[in-house]
Amino acid sequence: MVTAIEVANYFLWNNRESQKFIPDKFKIQILVYYAQAWNITFWNKSLFDEVIEAGVNGPIIPSVWNYLNQINSKYLEDIDIANFTKSELYVLEEVERVYGNLNPEQLINLTLSEVPIECARIDIKAKESSQEPILFNEMVDFYKNFCDKKSKNPKILNIAIDPNKEIFVTAE
Repeated sequence: MVTAIEVANYFLWNNRESQKFIPDKFKIQILVYYAQAWNITFWNKSLFDEVIEAGVNGPIIPSVWNYLNQINSKYLEDIDIANFTKSELYVLEEVERVYGNLNPEQLINLTLSEVPIECARIDIKAKESSQEPILFNEMVDFYKNFCDKKSKNPKILNIAIDPNKEIFVTAE
């Protein structure tokens, strides 16, 4: 199992415009959140063993937030891809494919409109900070509606980034 910081480093490396550019910390936080959510949804196991909190601006992994606030180097170090399994790298690539072109504001708005964060923030005011955890079962129950598990490798459907997406529940 990798750490949330290793996942953040993967996205930092892939989202740099040059070695002198540090991507937006909200964007990296949210990409790490989506990596966890989709890894659990696809493979039924955690990518990393850290709590994700439902913050004012979307998901927050405290260790990653602290790490991103400490980055003041103008250059990013290489990441060690060998720390990741093939299935983990597949999820990271899928998250990058679907969410990577969205800007931080789009990602914040998207996550705040999704059920896992709404549930974690149900009794919390919009601008009130929170350390409420986003539950794994909430992630799976929501994101399973936006994936194609029928192919050899599951795919995140493009509708996952539609801010107006809806899910319908039917009684069985």
